[in-house]
Amino acid sequence: MTLLAAGCSAPPAPAAGDGLVLLAHRHPGMAMSPEMFDPPDFVLYGDGLAIARDTDDRGVVRLTEYHLTPQRVNALFSDADDADLFDDEDYRLDEQIADGGVLVVELRTAGTTHVVQVPAPSSDDFGARGEAAEYAESLTPHTWPAGDFTEAPAPYRPATVAVTYSIDPTLDTPTSPWPLPAPTADGCVLLTGPAATLAQETGETTGRMTAWRHGDTTFHAWVRPLLPDETNCADTTIRHTL
Repeated sequence: MTLLAAGCSAPPAPAAGDGLVLLAHRHPGMAMSPEMFDPPDFVLYGDGLAIARDTDDRGVVRLTEYHLTPQRVNALFSDADDADLFDDEDYRLDEQIADGGVLVVELRTAGTTHVVQVPAPSSDDFGARGEAAEYAESLTPHTWPAGDFTEAPAPYRPATVAVTYSIDPTLDTPTSPWPLPAPTADGCVLLTGPAATLAQETGETTGRMTAWRHGDTTFHAWVRPLLPDETNCADTTIRHTL
């Protein structure tokens, strides 16, 4: 049993249930269209399910799911408390940096949602800004010990995948054959079953700026697996207005 020193209080606990309790994402300062649909860098749900994003140099996005122990979940909230993320700190800069990006950390406790926004974050900063950035950078479960998990990590494979199309008849770059039905217009569609599996496998093996062709139609297509708390295409865009 851990005894709290006099005057100290226990860190806030995550909200009950299996809903979203922690989200961290660094939004780029000058986002290209595909980045608008990127999943967050890290999300955690109350049942211990965590999903982390990895993007390689080609812009290929892969998601891995982890199942955390209750002790690890509580430790993440304790670390957030140590970083003063529940204290309504002022993270603003004296001057605007147009392309510096914004770090968003969302923590949900009983009855309260805490949203931290840090412009142009850097773990080299002093004080609250540096602590917030350092906390976000620590959310890398592939570096954590095996004892933090109740089962082995695995690729995240949801039942539903969103595909956003941008038709461009002027594309003059080399194109690849699109393995799914051709889009009929710009916009987003939801895929399930074998089509969702094929779409996700396609997205995990090609860059985000790949030019596609189906018959006479040329276009870009951005594949976005739905997270457990997402149900439609609108949920896949950036969650916070920055």
